[in-house]
Amino acid sequence: MTINSEGTNNGSFINPGALDSNLDILYTNYSTTANGNLIRRYSGIKTQWTLTKTTLSDASFDNRPTAFTVSPHTTTSSTLFVGTVLGDVFKITNANTTPIWTEIELQNVIVGSISDIEVGASENEIFVTIHNYGVESIWYTNNGGTSWVAKEGNLPDMPVKSILQNPLNSEEVIIGTELGVWYTNNFSSASPRWSSSFNGMRNVKVLDLDVRNDNMVFAATYGRGVFSGMFTAAPLSVNEEDVFANAIKLFPTISSGQFTLISTKTVGSTQVDIYSIAGKNVYETKVDIQQGLRKEFDLNLNPGMYLVKLKGSNFETTKRIIIQ
Repeated sequence: MTINSEGTNNGSFINPGALDSNLDILYTNYSTTANGNLIRRYSGIKTQWTLTKTTLSDASFDNRPTAFTVSPHTTTSSTLFVGTVLGDVFKITNANTTPIWTEIELQNVIVGSISDIEVGASENEIFVTIHNYGVESIWYTNNGGTSWVAKEGNLPDMPVKSILQNPLNSEEVIIGTELGVWYTNNFSSASPRWSSSFNGMRNVKVLDLDVRNDNMVFAATYGRGVFSGMFTAAPLSVNEEDVFANAIKLFPTISSGQFTLISTKTVGSTQVDIYSIAGKNVYETKVDIQQGLRKEFDLNLNPGMYLVKLKGSNFETTKRIIIQ
């Protein structure tokens, strides 16, 4: 069936939205330059005969919506969370009938365009991601938005498109980024440690993450299809990884292309891949990393930020360098 056959230019080219599967209601961006910042509610979407369309707006809603999610904790009505292009976060209760709009990011600490919103164990626990460069890209609140905490930690400066918490282990959180899926096992830390988690994927843009009732995880990519995996109660083992990752250093991290790799531990044969921020592999080699190693690199690359991925038999880590 056709939900919307209008010829007007409402919404975005890739239009954000969210489905309330309990009530069969779809919420989408319906904004236009002429009419302002709007949300469209499509109710009764199972059949053409029950379909109704309603436009939602509020005086406080003064920026274009870029991310939606429906709370899984409210099932007899819709509680809708909306993020905007300028970092505003709204909680809209009774969105299925007479909406009540509440802005829940009044501190203005979130800077950038919101790419994803997810609700955790309750509606007080909210995860937000940003897909701009040069800003804190992961935000979290456990008090319904009264205060927000940045959770970027050691993550390289790159757009983050989506976020998902393991329902079996609250410390494990995964994100979809410009360069694949990354994860942390210590999300509650003031500075979480993020690591890349390819598991068969390449350095491809991951636009969305979702989890099924059986804890199967799906990662939707840009142009490379959909990948799947499983959440488990046991966290990914990072203890040994931490030891080796912390033993390897690159310096200087800002140069004209010359840097040195040093190691305080023996880790053996290690694959070294260097990627541009666009995900292109621009350099690769193998290095036998022994304790006390000083391996010099001299790269002839265009100025910009690059990610150096090091992968051995029992560890994997990613470092960041900038070539001027």
